[in-house]
Amino acid sequence: AEAGNGAASSETPESRNADGNKKSKAAANPEIVSFSRSPMKPYIVTFTAEKKSLPAMLKLFRENDLNQPIASKTFFRAENVKYVWNPEGTRLLVTAHTEVDATGKSYYGESRVYYMSCQDSMAYRISLERDGQVHEAKWIGDGNDFVVIYGFMPACVAIFNRKAALKYNLVDAAYRNTAEMSPDKKHLCLGGFGNLVGDVDFWDLSSTKKLSSAAAAHTTYCQWLPTGNLMLTATLSPRLRVDNGFLIWTTDGKVIFKLDCEELFKVVPRPIAWQVAKSITVDTSKAKAMEGPVLKEKPKAYVPPSRRGMGTKDGPSTKINSLLERDAPSRVAAKPEKKVSKPNGMTNKYGRVVLGAELADDQTNATVASSKSKLTPEQKKIKNLKGKIKKIKMLKEKRDAGETLQASQLASIETEFDLQRQLQELTMAV
Repeated sequence: AEAGNGAASSETPESRNADGNKKSKAAANPEIVSFSRSPMKPYIVTFTAEKKSLPAMLKLFRENDLNQPIASKTFFRAENVKYVWNPEGTRLLVTAHTEVDATGKSYYGESRVYYMSCQDSMAYRISLERDGQVHEAKWIGDGNDFVVIYGFMPACVAIFNRKAALKYNLVDAAYRNTAEMSPDKKHLCLGGFGNLVGDVDFWDLSSTKKLSSAAAAHTTYCQWLPTGNLMLTATLSPRLRVDNGFLIWTTDGKVIFKLDCEELFKVVPRPIAWQVAKSITVDTSKAKAMEGPVLKEKPKAYVPPSRRGMGTKDGPSTKINSLLERDAPSRVAAKPEKKVSKPNGMTNKYGRVVLGAELADDQTNATVASSKSKLTPEQKKIKNLKGKIKKIKMLKEKRDAGETLQASQLASIETEFDLQRQLQELTMAV
């Protein structure tokens, strides 16, 4: 196996001669939990977990000498790592992650990115401008540059060079957590999947220009087709049990093919060598392009015929007011009225003696109370969503002021974008 993760191994990988005899072997180390081998060059990197006061460690070895690392890096707060080699197999990105954020700022744990070079025998941490989780770290282009998506949402998308120096921020703030490089090394797809709504951007890296944006809702899997100008997105079971199927997108943000399935467990483009795939042309001009999947409108609550047309978007109609005025005396008629002296000869519609100004206020309050009782289910949901969004804004103000928030409060902040989307859908439906 070229890479391993999971339970701790009893010893490091071994190097052998052509006849199968052991050539060299590192000392037994029960703390090594994973390793990865370069896909093109004779290099191996190992990860040793931290234990008590000892830090975690990354070590880079040549296969013919597993006793002496050519580069190493120690750090704390790391439970597992993810390895990403460049196409040449000479440089490596390692994302270290822990499930618990010691600072209490993130509900999703803490993560960092480390850069290792086999040629320069160097290993160091990538300096990022913002706090927050590292969502993606991948090599782009010909493997000399790499992209990192990091930070609290909306996240930052940054491009670094082969020396791990920041070149530029491709996007300063966007709800994106996925990056996929096209096989022809020309286009970069940025997506917001998982707990995000599924928006997708297509970028031309040569000009750093955004070509288009689209909405690929409920996407759980995405991959470029071998031609390099078409992207496949899919909704798969068991991750999602509804709206299964896949779509094929062009880089101008249109869908040229769509297939809905009752259950779809896996979809993979047929492997084709790039030398063959680049000669394949797909005529997208004649294909009937259609917009991306649109969220289905939620069914409205049933309204009895006797109550239809009794309310508007802005509040109760005059018909409701007239019914309230008609029914109000009947509600108090059962109670015997008490004869009291009238200081100014004025009573409200319920028989209570009030002053002139109080009479107007009492009527206004009665109308407002009746309006609240006559809210439709959609209006109640809108009111509830606005209340949640207001609370989240207050939590963000506390966080920005330096106040330490609980994990549940941080989790509530992460749901702000989804609540905004629900509020927009309900507002349009009403």
